Amino acid sequence: MKLEKVLKASEENFRTLINNTLDGILILDFEGRVLAANAAVGKMLDMELEKVIVINITRYLAPESVSVAIEDLVNVFNGRGGLPQCLQSNIQ
Repeated sequence: MKLEKVLKASEENFRTLINNTLDGILILDFEGRVLAANAAVGKMLDMELEKVIVINITRYLAPESVSVAIEDLVNVFNGRGGLPQCLQSNIQ
């Protein structure tokens, strides 16, 4: 029971942080669909948050950024972190 309370408090703290930041934060699936977003994303896209949740983020990326975004998703999926390979080599 105590562990459940700690987990619930942690989730509430996380939710508060995400919802009150001015930065746009998205949670995507591996096909680029938005699973969750904070209010800042809605403001950035000038959309109601409920409509943001059903979009594919590639619609809003510059064409030259799509391949980097896909590489990023592939890296996360394969457990290599969230940086594209070209950036990883620059920081190692």
